[in-house]
Amino acid sequence: MINLNKILVPLDFSQVSMHAFKYAVKLAAKTGASIELLHVVETYKMNVDILDIEDIDDLIEKKAKDKMVEVVNEQNLPSDIDIN
Repeated sequence: MINLNKILVPLDFSQVSMHAFKYAVKLAAKTGASIELLHVVETYKMNVDILDIEDIDDLIEKKAKDKMVEVVNEQNLPSDIDIN
C-alpha cells in the first residue's frame, strides 16, 4: 500500500465533501496518516464600516470552526483546528 503521512481533505460541508472526509478517515485508519482539513471562507468586502467587516469576518471564522469541530467530533477523531 502507498505510504501516506497526511491526507488533505477540502471541506465545504457539502454531501460530496463529507463523503470524501469519511473516506479519508477510513484511509487514515488503515495507513496511520493524519488528516488535514481545508475550508476556505470567501469574505465579501461591502460598503460598511471597517469595524463591521472585522466583526463579520470573526463571525464567519467562528461558524466555520464550530462546524469543523462538529464534523470531526462526529467521527470521534482528535482535533487540533487552526484557522488562518
